[in-house]
Amino acid sequence: MKLRSKRGERIKSTSGYITILGQYEHILVAEKALGKPLPKGANVHHIDANRMNNDPRNLVVCPSKSYHWLIEMRGRAYDACGHADWAKCRYCGQYDDPKNMFIRNNPSRKAEGHPEGWHKLCSALSSRLAYKILGKVPPPGTEVLHIDGDDTNNDSCNLVICPTRAYRMLLARRIKALNVCGHVDWLRCKYCDQYDDPKNLSIKNAGCEGVHHECSKKYQREWMRNKRKSDQSRHGI
Repeated sequence: MKLRSKRGERIKSTSGYITILGQYEHILVAEKALGKPLPKGANVHHIDANRMNNDPRNLVVCPSKSYHWLIEMRGRAYDACGHADWAKCRYCGQYDDPKNMFIRNNPSRKAEGHPEGWHKLCSALSSRLAYKILGKVPPPGTEVLHIDGDDTNNDSCNLVICPTRAYRMLLARRIKALNVCGHVDWLRCKYCDQYDDPKNLSIKNAGCEGVHHECSKKYQREWMRNKRKSDQSRHGI
């Protein structure tokens, strides 16, 4: 993928955003609409989740990254169920009114300001499935993984008992890798979204994903160009 362009040419970056002369187009559009550079720490949100659609009507300037994530999660909830303030059950994956769910007291930083939780019945069902397979009461924190991703398929051959949620998520990632590339131990590159042998990647995020050296270099070059352009615009150069 080309990173150097002719004057005014629109180029798709490795992160999926459009750049013009080394600057992200969505930031240029937002700054033009505001009539000034973006405040420090501000993020630009794409309403339709399409990073290439930089129409001013599709952009929202967020004061911080956490607020950006809040809008993202509320948007996903609205698209899924028509209610922006509903929460997604961690077991069945369905959205519901938080009044009908057990809500976590300390949600993750990404979901700050948006409810996270689960249905009590779903939690009980997971425990019952684990009890059915183990023949005894499962230890605290035990979760059940559906191999085919279908939470309604409770056949014993489709279930895996996981000692922790982290282990369940690890198995889910490995199953996805197997389905996508045929290699259960391959990891996804953070920038190009392609799976590859970990030997060819720099491992990130506690072994959950990696980065190709070339993708990382491209991203760093783009980031430095954008930073220089942003600094110049702030100082009126």
